[in-house]
Amino acid sequence: MKTTHLQGIGKISAKQVKDLVPGDVVMWNYGYKSTILRTLPTPTGKMYNVVMEAHDTGKVSVRRLGAERLIGIAR
Repeated sequence: MKTTHLQGIGKISAKQVKDLVPGDVVMWNYGYKSTILRTLPTPTGKMYNVVMEAHDTGKVSVRRLGAERLIGIAR
């Protein structure tokens, strides 16, 4: 199982960005959470535009992340 270390949280399980699916809840440093709404690969497949909604503010934003990057998954 893959893991990553988050500031203020510690070690948690993780997925690569390319494996994220809509509905996954990801966790960021200090416990901030977002729900994945959509993932869009770039033409080369090396990067993904990830559309997500923040739990604390409800803001929908897009982040460009590397396909191999590990993202913490909230359980």
